[in-house]
Order: sequence, then structure tokens, then C-alpha cells
Amino acid sequence: MQLPECGHRYCQTCLDIEQETTIKCQRCQAETLKSDIIRGEMQDHYSTQQHQHALLN
Repeated sequence: MQLPECGHRYCQTCLDIEQETTIKCQRCQAETLKSDIIRGEMQDHYSTQQHQHALLN
């Protein structure tokens, strides 16, 4: 999934842990409404430490 404000990508699991209606990018701090997120494939992110941490918590 891509944040339209900054273009950074995250997987669905990592975005789902956010409880707010606005997502703050962890890379650049840009804010995006959850409803504005661009849905798509992001396979490289699944092996990142951030994703693995989100799955365990």
C-alpha cells in the first residue's frame, strides 16, 4: 500500500495496527488519511524488520 502524500509504501498489516483515521509515515512524518491510501502489491516490505515486529505484536 502506498501513502499518496509521500509515496512511501507499507503492507496492510503494518497500516492496520494504526488505530487513527490518519496515518503518519514513519519515514518522513507526512500524514495521510487511511481512506486515501493507494492499494497495491508490496512484496519487498514483508521481509523488513518493521513488518516482522508488527506481526509479533
